[in-house]
Amino acid sequence: EGSKKFSEKLFRIAVAKPNTGPGVFMSAGPSSGKSTFINGLLAEQIRTSDFVVDGVFDKFDKSVEKIEATLASGRDVIINHIFLPVEEAAARAVARATDANGDITGRLPDANTLTGDHVRSQINFLALYEKYKNNPNVHFFVGDNSTGTPYIIPSKEA
Repeated sequence: EGSKKFSEKLFRIAVAKPNTGPGVFMSAGPSSGKSTFINGLLAEQIRTSDFVVDGVFDKFDKSVEKIEATLASGRDVIINHIFLPVEEAAARAVARATDANGDITGRLPDANTLTGDHVRSQINFLALYEKYKNNPNVHFFVGDNSTGTPYIIPSKEA
């Protein structure tokens, strides 16, 4: 719970600062490849943003609260949802959390959390799209990480 309060405090500080770029929100279940996109295809978007909220983004009311606070600060909002089938994400989570001998050396989410986070983040992304699709200051992108060659789809094409 302490890390959530800390993240909330950092978010409040970020939106209170002068507006020099958009607020970026990452949406995806664990091990979907958010960091891969942040460091790759989205690097320029991230570099020019005022702040990035990197998480599952799976709770509608909390998401709306953050989007509205960002818009109220005069910033555009960018929401990037990274898609990867849950089976592939589970395999990546296991690979990331184990060493060459198969011993668990890192954080391994339980199956219910991993599956639930994936489903909730997708449902929330679609609900947020429905709510904000006509707002010219909210931009949606889907990163497809399922093909072996990640790519971005702007919301108008998704």
